[in-house]
Amino acid sequence: MFRHKSFIMKVKTVFPDWLIGAIATLFFLFMMFTGIFDFTHAIEMKTFDFRAKLAAPEQRNPDIEIVGISDDDLLELGRFPWPRDILAQGIHHLSLAGARVIALNILFPEPEESAGVKTIKSLKESYESLGLAEQEPGLSFYKQLSEAAYDLDKDAKLSSAMKEAGNVLLPITFDTMSSGRDMAVPEFIPKNTFKKIEGAQDERAQSSLIWLSEVNPLLPAFAEAAAGIGHLNFFPDNDGSIRNQIHGLGYLKDMVFPSFTIAIVKAFYGLSDDDIAIILGKGLRLRLSPSSLVEVPVMDPEMRTLIHWNAGPGVAFHQTPFSKVYKNQIQTSLFRDKIVIIGPTAPGIGDHFVTPVSHQLPGVEVIANAVANILQQRFFSRPPWISCPGFARFESRHGGHHNLGTPFGLWHCRNRPLPVL
Repeated sequence: MFRHKSFIMKVKTVFPDWLIGAIATLFFLFMMFTGIFDFTHAIEMKTFDFRAKLAAPEQRNPDIEIVGISDDDLLELGRFPWPRDILAQGIHHLSLAGARVIALNILFPEPEESAGVKTIKSLKESYESLGLAEQEPGLSFYKQLSEAAYDLDKDAKLSSAMKEAGNVLLPITFDTMSSGRDMAVPEFIPKNTFKKIEGAQDERAQSSLIWLSEVNPLLPAFAEAAAGIGHLNFFPDNDGSIRNQIHGLGYLKDMVFPSFTIAIVKAFYGLSDDDIAIILGKGLRLRLSPSSLVEVPVMDPEMRTLIHWNAGPGVAFHQTPFSKVYKNQIQTSLFRDKIVIIGPTAPGIGDHFVTPVSHQLPGVEVIANAVANILQQRFFSRPPWISCPGFARFESRHGGHHNLGTPFGLWHCRNRPLPVL
């Protein structure tokens, strides 16, 4: 002990307190502005996760119902992906039950055409070209061919169900790994982009946005039948955990595409393109009515919005097995005027994410959390008197504030590398 004190006294003799303090200050300033030797990043994320989990409410959300595709559904209806007429039947029953929005959290990059369907379609086209479909007895056989083609065309049944419902939303994903660039813009892209973009003249804000150049395919017939489309890209932090969602991604050079979350909220409230504005570098503004305005905050120039998590999985959002919906063994009151999100919950199918509340949170619940944040106006944000968002707080429409801030303030300030385009 005495040797230890003697060593400290020698250090203080050689290096005065003011010099030690100055070196420590310069070291932390250097670390903050360069990110080199930064040991606070991991600590900050873990403490944020701990506080976010403590603050996660367990109350059931009244506006969102999840229709999950679980292991039991797979045992009952077969391996996934199912024939698309099964999904069509589920959508039909949810529409009859009065669901306000049906968000189908499943990607459809290509058609589901069996060899039999292709053969019958080819026969039908040949029959038409020979003129045999115009009069009897060929007309009767042609009708039989047409009926057989429709019965076997599962894509046509799903597309028809989506059109009849009129409120089915679909997701897309942008390619973040390749350097490819779309030569032609898919027709559904301009229809679903943000129309009101503020801050486009701010070169820094525009360049800070994540810009992508290639969209993964969506079957055109489904894109045409969908009531809305949003992106399903997530950008995990360095430790692989999802803590945020980017509600606006740049596409090519002048389009900004909304998230699946924003598409759901837009449909739920019946908003027009003029009711939604994205303010580059600052956030989103949703005008629900002439007197009601929701501002969705962002935490950095890349437009990341921190997700305020609810308890999960299977806690804050009521779940109904898809097999019950398919068989119409449901109470209409459970779905009336609600947002219904359909997607896999079983391990091994669909995406599961590492989040502050679960290391295996199904993608449908990630979306449900992000949607609930906007519906309830519960966001993590930073006080205006802090220039760098190192101190987050929770805001609710009831005016409550919970200091759930990150202790060091470096996580949100540091520029992160953009994904490879």
